[in-house]
Amino acid sequence: MHQAMKRLVVATLVFLFALPFTVYAQEAFYYSDNRKIQLREAESWRTVQVPEMAVSALTAALNRHPDLRLRKALDADRELYWIERTGRRALSADVINQLSQQIPIQRTFPAFFRVQDRDTTHFVMTDEFRVQFKPGVSRAEIDSLNEKYGVELAPLESEIDERQARDYNEYVLRVTEQAERSTLEVANQYYRSSRTVWALPNFHVNFRRPGTASTQSVNDPLYDQQYHLNNTSSNLGTADVDIDAPEAWELETGSPNVTVAVIDDGVESHEDFYSGQLVNGYTAVGSGNGAPGFGDKHGQSVAGIVAANHNGTGVRGVTSSVQIMPVKIFNPDASADEIEDAIDHAWQNGADVLNNSWGARTEGVYDDGIASAISRAQSNGRNGQGSVVVVSAGNTANAENGVDGFVSFPATVDGVLAVGAVDRNGNPSNYTPRNDLEVDLVAPSSRYIRDQYEAGDVTTMDRMGSSGYESGNYNSQFGGTSAAAPQVAGTAALVLSRNPNLTEQEVRTIIEDSADDYGSTNWNGNGRLNAYGAVSSVDLNVTLSGPSIVNSGQEGTWTADIEGGEGSTSYSWSVREPGATSWTGICSGQTCSYTFTNFSTYVQDVEIRVTVDKGSETDTDSQWVTVSPGAPGCEPWMIECPSTQLANLRSFEAEPQGESAQLAWTTTGSMGEGAFRVQHRADSTAAWSDLQTVEVAERTQVDSTDAPTYQVATEALAPGPHQFRLQWVAGSETVLLSDVVEAEITLEDPYRLRAYPNPAGAQMTVESAVKERQHVRMQIYDVLGRRVTTVYDGPMVPNEVKHFTVQPGADGLSSGTYFLRMTGEQFQTTTRISVVR
Repeated sequence: MHQAMKRLVVATLVFLFALPFTVYAQEAFYYSDNRKIQLREAESWRTVQVPEMAVSALTAALNRHPDLRLRKALDADRELYWIERTGRRALSADVINQLSQQIPIQRTFPAFFRVQDRDTTHFVMTDEFRVQFKPGVSRAEIDSLNEKYGVELAPLESEIDERQARDYNEYVLRVTEQAERSTLEVANQYYRSSRTVWALPNFHVNFRRPGTASTQSVNDPLYDQQYHLNNTSSNLGTADVDIDAPEAWELETGSPNVTVAVIDDGVESHEDFYSGQLVNGYTAVGSGNGAPGFGDKHGQSVAGIVAANHNGTGVRGVTSSVQIMPVKIFNPDASADEIEDAIDHAWQNGADVLNNSWGARTEGVYDDGIASAISRAQSNGRNGQGSVVVVSAGNTANAENGVDGFVSFPATVDGVLAVGAVDRNGNPSNYTPRNDLEVDLVAPSSRYIRDQYEAGDVTTMDRMGSSGYESGNYNSQFGGTSAAAPQVAGTAALVLSRNPNLTEQEVRTIIEDSADDYGSTNWNGNGRLNAYGAVSSVDLNVTLSGPSIVNSGQEGTWTADIEGGEGSTSYSWSVREPGATSWTGICSGQTCSYTFTNFSTYVQDVEIRVTVDKGSETDTDSQWVTVSPGAPGCEPWMIECPSTQLANLRSFEAEPQGESAQLAWTTTGSMGEGAFRVQHRADSTAAWSDLQTVEVAERTQVDSTDAPTYQVATEALAPGPHQFRLQWVAGSETVLLSDVVEAEITLEDPYRLRAYPNPAGAQMTVESAVKERQHVRMQIYDVLGRRVTTVYDGPMVPNEVKHFTVQPGADGLSSGTYFLRMTGEQFQTTTRISVVR
């Protein structure tokens, strides 16, 4: 196959750290169902191979790092473990190398999410991949292929394994440490082999039966009673009337870098809190660290809803890892100014979210001081990004007696999330206010409150022993909007754990927009809280759709569909032609129409890409497009068309030679009548221009093995990428003979400076470039050494030519001689220029 028919392969970048650590660039994919399945790397996850180390020892080592944890033992016998860095922080090579100082990490492997689908399906990788070889491929051929790629057969450990190998030619293979390629790359190489039916990595994938909960949810004994988190109908409610917590936990369980202030009657340590989870406590009346006193218990139950640990002990919180700031304002009851101080303490001491499950008892109460403190938290908290303030709407209604109730202060303050309640069947709770204008959303809680016919039914933590609502350590009778608000506060904490760069307003918008709306009511605001919807909305996700096959000269239209993210949106479309290493910008906007041309005699794969910026986030998706041949004599349905000239081109290459490029191509057989035309463009955005025409060398016989080689050296070129292609010209017919090849020209000297025309009249162009990144100043001086004008003063990047316009009339240059001086950090040069006006 000649050079023009080689497909573009995006190289996997392998950086050499202290440990082997593969980083995937734009193209991470595998093949399945005869399709390329594109992946994006899960940066906070890795599989590590830790020889001769028990799970308990590994867990202990990870626990010494506040943001590392063991997610799962993938294969304990082979010491393969899936670890995570919490809070979406990258589990980088530096972190792995630090960890390797404590545990003997032998190898690491990446994990991925799918690019095409917005889902939580993850693909965790080890050294294994699976292959089905075609019938008739012998064991000797398999062994030869394995030896070539540094692969070995995994043991056949069961009768099923032996039957798969014997009857179906299916094997599990392992990439050894001596292999030069990653598991993903080797699997793809086997897929491309003519000997296989399919080949794909032996991913660990989170398959689940429809309607079943996450496996993370099974080890806390009271979890099944917490219908607000996961309502299966077996816990005496209506299925799915919950906040989709297990689904949210598949994405985020919380970060210890996020703090929720529970402004209430105090919070103390508990068996369902980890050591050190309570921070910066505050008591509004007198002094203290926010601990509850005699009779105080409400705040403890609220805090449990927010952040009870997922530790197999009792209950679960909406988030398991965030810190809790106890802020005690009751018993003794704080005055308004003390409450104001308490709110200020919370945001000034690191509270990212402020939960307030309390409010005024009567309608119309409003306190400007407390409202101002809330406003300060929303504006100044989190170093100016704003703290999220959540407030229970109040238990002021009694719908069964015709009382609609009211939203109580401070839930009436602008910008807070005012939270009402629905019961376990999705009906508005009897006590939740019927005021859709002031209620922002609702969350599951009890049907009644204690003084309305029956006790609450939300299960959460209690004070330890007999100091709380019940004699044990847990409370099964909590309720009211007091239980609804901390679910929203916990969700806000999950959102900020996922993306700590969001503003307070962006968090509010995400939570409100992702709620499950009940339609037109007078009580539900934006709907029922959906923690999964909120967390999944944090990430900007772009999906590109459009034709995957077009004919040469046929216009296609592609669309970028986006989900998630906050802020204004911009789109940038680009394409990469066959043989090119750089991208060419083509469109902006949500849709892009473009016409690909393919003048060769075979199908070519091109790539189209869209990059979307939304607020502070950026996401990219790309798609391969097959372009049918369009050379003379070709038909759109042809995969490859006959062409003597194209078949006889063996290679075409471009290499930088100093500040020029050396072009070389080789042919074989007879080229017939005609000549070669070499074309050039400065980069992928420029138009093609004819560089040189080269006559055919003395003709060889058709059956000759001679391979004439042609060489062309360009003149000096500007620094930067340069592209070349080869055409065949015969009479009035022109055929594109080669793919595009590229040469990157770099400066040999530290700088380049040129001014033209010289002498100048109405206008002069100053062309400049530097070899290394630095600050550059270009100024024009007269013959007495006085500075007349500054052409440029600023940074310059390496090997990028900049052009500046000098207008003598406007810049104060009369007729005469001047000196253009260019000063960098390590050089200075001067050139004489003349002005004739």
